[in-house]
Amino acid sequence: MPLELVAMSDLHGYLPENVDALAGDVLVIAGDIMPDSAHRMWLRKHPGLGITWMKDQFIPWANSLLEYEIVDEVVFTWGNHDWTMETTQEIRKVLPPHVHLLVDEGWEYEGFTFWGSPWSNNFDGWSWMQEPEDLATVYANIPPCDVLISHQPPYGPAGMCPNYHSGRIEQLGSKELLAELHRINPQFLICGHIHEGHGLYTGPHGGTIANVSLLDERYDLRFRPTFNLILQREEVS
Repeated sequence: MPLELVAMSDLHGYLPENVDALAGDVLVIAGDIMPDSAHRMWLRKHPGLGITWMKDQFIPWANSLLEYEIVDEVVFTWGNHDWTMETTQEIRKVLPPHVHLLVDEGWEYEGFTFWGSPWSNNFDGWSWMQEPEDLATVYANIPPCDVLISHQPPYGPAGMCPNYHSGRIEQLGSKELLAELHRINPQFLICGHIHEGHGLYTGPHGGTIANVSLLDERYDLRFRPTFNLILQREEVS
């Protein structure tokens, strides 16, 4: 049986209220889940607030999706606005059974394999970032999978962004991730990070690259969650 994925990224604290509209088998979230601040304090300086936000906001919202059978499973990774490098293990302890956090690790559901990678190229000292040469090793260790959940997109159209100061289009995707796509060969690479790269694209490996950011570069809510990503089983000849 195929699986229908519903996907989104770069929520920055926004949790869709119309949960009925998220109907599918698996909800995939590709990072930047948390707001930058809570209770008038920056989560960057107070990462413990992220635990509170997850407990008080994200987990009840995810539980509502599961309780009303909107989706069967939720799977997610972090992004550079999620200040959770110090608190991930504590957050794992409070996640409900059908909500799965992937940090350089895999998960299997109904015979389909998922892998989560929270990293993006280093700039301005945000969370979950490494230099490109270090990420080359991270990406080289990703096994072949059906769904790759990466916060940052690979080099290409999903990583293109207008520079509002210069008027030029900048390419901000990862060349190191692009170099591994033929080997990993995912049916879907679900990403975000570069908000204006939102859209569905055919990757050089033949699979779909889905930038599923909800916000635009001005952090205004502009896009809806992405639907009808159908995972198919490979035909055996």
